[in-house]
Amino acid sequence: MSEDELLPPAGLEDRVVSTLRERGLLHDAAPRIRFRRWVWPAAIAAGLLLFAGGFTLGRVPRSALAADLPRYTLLLYEGPEFNRGGTPEAQLVAEYSEWAGKLAQQGRLQAGEKLGAREWMLGAGESAGRQEPAGLFIIAARTDEEALAIARSCPHLRHGGTVSLRPIEPT
Repeated sequence: MSEDELLPPAGLEDRVVSTLRERGLLHDAAPRIRFRRWVWPAAIAAGLLLFAGGFTLGRVPRSALAADLPRYTLLLYEGPEFNRGGTPEAQLVAEYSEWAGKLAQQGRLQAGEKLGAREWMLGAGESAGRQEPAGLFIIAARTDEEALAIARSCPHLRHGGTVSLRPIEPT
């Protein structure tokens, strides 16, 4: 076979391209944008300003409101009555996250975590028959009554769980 036999007929490529353009299946390449000399230095300067701004915002201290208030732990216990309705875990997590987000916006939430099932007991304490916490939140409140009101609003209670509220002693 000669090389001429392997080549497509003359004009085939032009006809295919023309047909594809007519049907809207092929578009011309985007025109190349030409930057003026000042664009690159301006873009670099803007990037540096954004970086510096983000770095500065990341160093802003936590809410002064929460820093000056007494802190409390909310320990969440599940027990046999917890989630009898069978609410999917993803839905529970979303509900707790929404509740915690509102507390954070008010400057009341300092931490919140779901605890793992593993536990290491160290020391002379006896753990037999003891219910283990499943999660915790650290909140800030002006008074014990305010902390109790926050604890009572915890979605864990609506799902049959138990919430233990304890003040954190300053050290």
